[in-house]
Amino acid sequence: MRPHSPSEPESWTSWLQGWVLSYRQLLNNLFHWGRGGLISRRYWIWKERQNEAQTAIWDDPRGYYFCNIVAISPDQQGKGIGRLLFKAVADIADQEGAKCYLESSRNEPNVQIYEKMGFELRREMECRDGDDVCMLYCMVRDPKT
Repeated sequence: MRPHSPSEPESWTSWLQGWVLSYRQLLNNLFHWGRGGLISRRYWIWKERQNEAQTAIWDDPRGYYFCNIVAISPDQQGKGIGRLLFKAVADIADQEGAKCYLESSRNEPNVQIYEKMGFELRREMECRDGDDVCMLYCMVRDPKT
């Protein structure tokens, strides 16, 4: 997602994407009788923790390129595809002098892979729902000049 200043209101496109994602998740849960995806309570726990992390980390008033969801099919991993996807965003961010931000729910091997691409771990957060815990690793990449 393209960066925008936190002082600016959420764009219509970003708002719509959030609702589309919620609607798709609802359909997925209905289709699979509640076992088709994310438990909504956990989603809101994660969103709250995500907001805490972004409030603490995001210090650039221009905003960040948010590398939100990057997934490579297991049979295609290790071929450099993910690196090329990140490079495409990082190149634009570098041209604009903008920072990039990402969150990972896995430390190994993800954090080490992202560090090789210039990201720095800024915060580790625990998303807890009773006895279930999911870690959130928040990383930032400064623009290269």
